Amino acid sequence: MDIATGVVGCFGVAVQLIETVDKIQKFLRSLDEVPEDLATINSALTVIRIVLIKIKAVGNICNNDQALLTALPECERAVNFLDSVVKDLERGVDDMHWVQRIRARIKAARREGKLEKLESKLEQAKSTLLLAVKYVNRSPW
Repeated sequence: MDIATGVVGCFGVAVQLIETVDKIQKFLRSLDEVPEDLATINSALTVIRIVLIKIKAVGNICNNDQALLTALPECERAVNFLDSVVKDLERGVDDMHWVQRIRARIKAARREGKLEKLESKLEQAKSTLLLAVKYVNRSPW
């Protein structure tokens, strides 16, 4: 169990992650043409967001659930990694040529393997989170 998750609880971490996912998805929607790999990432984020909303809806009831306390930090690391990639992409968006700059940064991130690593992290986080939620739904709180 991650210490921060234990202190803040599932509800608090879910709320923070929903806000971060919303910010990332807003950025992705701002792009005129979303490359396929970013569309795949956005799709994984949508599933993660839905699961996080369900965790938030349950509230503090799930705070002591070991499965969620273990899964949420992994999800948090993946979302935070994506947030850092998006922040790199966003630098310079105030410039007139921000679309070209973002496209160039996306290509660079793709070449460096960041997008592939990101997709893998998000898929792993999504799978772990979905598995934890399935477990929680079957166990008594």
